[in-house]
Parts: sequence; structure tokens; C-alpha cells
Amino acid sequence: MPACNAEHTIEQSVRSGLSQTFQDLELIAVDDGSRDGTLAVLGRISDPRLRVLSVAQAGPSRARNVGLEAARGELVAFLDADDVWLPNKLTAQVEALESHRDASVAYSWTDYIDERGQRTDGRCHVTCNGDVLAPLLHGNFLSNGSSPLIYTQAVRDAGAFDESLHACEDWDLWLRLAAHHRFVCVATPHVLYRRTSSSQSCDFALMAETASVVIERACRRAAPLLQRDSAMTYSLFYRELAARALEVGRGPEGGRASYGTLAWSVRSLWRAVRQAPRSTLADPRTRETVRGIVTACVRIPRPA
Repeated sequence: MPACNAEHTIEQSVRSGLSQTFQDLELIAVDDGSRDGTLAVLGRISDPRLRVLSVAQAGPSRARNVGLEAARGELVAFLDADDVWLPNKLTAQVEALESHRDASVAYSWTDYIDERGQRTDGRCHVTCNGDVLAPLLHGNFLSNGSSPLIYTQAVRDAGAFDESLHACEDWDLWLRLAAHHRFVCVATPHVLYRRTSSSQSCDFALMAETASVVIERACRRAAPLLQRDSAMTYSLFYRELAARALEVGRGPEGGRASYGTLAWSVRSLWRAVRQAPRSTLADPRTRETVRGIVTACVRIPRPA
């Protein structure tokens, strides 16, 4: 568990890990240079399975890799300090890996929660099994870093998290794993992923820049057939970024939008169209995003 200034959410996250029905585990919390009460909160949790490490602030990839280096289990999972696991998450994923001996990665569906921990309408319920490289190139259907359970050695052999990336680092690792390992889906929501206006996924410039690096690398490593599909990969990413920018711009009440987020939505949708015009314009999600942009244009606050 990488943790940086997570005093308001980390206790719930840690307890969701320690209260799993699968009890034979250790939870390694890696404090990434927090300047708030994160360490104090961790210090109040009395459980011998909790280990706390500290590193100078270097980002979540470095913190995850420090935890990975210290991990002693045959299997490893990553839990962000603002996400929540439902109690049967690990049990279900261990059983899935035991039932599918050819797989190295088990992942579950994800539901989204807001700042208060309340479920929203958002979710990621995509089922892909076996060789998932092609669909994973078209989007991170795992949705977040808190979903999969993976054989520890497979993560280490894949090179762990790329510490030069400051976004999309989980998607990058899943792509490298998918190039050599099979996945199995547990088709049940086991992860509550917290999405807020301050989430890293709302830094649209960073997301766009980093995703370009991740997609370029993955397509370069992929078979020629998948390399020829790179335009669709870019188009789908920008389409999702446009929808996310519109969602953030509307806010929790849905309706008002800022000029900045609306501009990002329009710009991203235009990039999606340029990459794959026919498929983007034919997709119902594109039309839905366009309708949302038009509605938001009517309701954006006038500048003073």
C-alpha cells in the first residue's frame, strides 16, 4: 500500500485489507514522505500482520516497488490508500488462480466511490480471460491498481512498476504482464475505487502525456497485427479522457462545468476522432459525450 498524505482514508483502506476472509497475509504500508498524520493513523492500528515502511517521497511507483521488494508471499496485490477491498476479494481471487493454473493474474470488477466513500454510478465491469493483451491495449479494463492479485515472481520478472512514469503506471505493468501471462476475471465487484476531483486521473495533461508513452511502448513490443491497431488504442484512450473530463467538469451535482475541464473534453474528443474517425463517430458513447458537452456549454458560469 503506497501512502502519501492519506490520513483521511488510510485507516479504512488498511482495515479492508486486514479484514479479508483470506487471513494468511501481510499488509505492507509504505509511507511515501507524508507530511500529515498518515504515520500516526497507521501507528494506532494494532495488528501483527501490518508492517509499516517509510521512504523519501518519490511517488507511488517507487513506494509500491519498495513494498514488493519486502513482500514474502507467493502472491501479491496492491491496495491504494484511498481504495477499499470488499471482504471476499482475496479469497475469490486465490480460488480463481487455483482453478486456472495457466493464469498468473486474477482481477475483480470495480465499483467507484466518492470522497465520502459513497458509491457512485461509475463502475468497470469488464470480463476478459486468457490472453488479454489486445483488449488491454484498447483500455485499462482493470480500471485501477487495487484490483489484481498476481504471482509475486511474475511481477518481479516483468520489471515491477516503472518509476519514471507518474501516471498510468499500473496500466503499463498490466500490459507487460499480459504479453507473457494469462489473466482470469472474477466477475464480481470486489474493489471500491475512490474517484474525486483531486485524483491523479483528473490531471488530464499528465494522463495524456504518460498514456502516449505507455501506448507507444506497448505497441512497439506487440505483434505486428496489434501494432497496426495503435490508432484505435489512441482513439479509445482519448475518448475515455473526454468523458472523464466532462464528468469532472460537471461536478457531483451534474450540470455545471468549468471552462478548463470542458476544453479538455472537447480537445480529447477531437484527438479521438482524428485517430479513428469512422469508429469514433459511430460509437454511441461519442454521441453521449457530445450531448454532455453541449449541455455543459449552456450551463457553464459566465466569466466575471
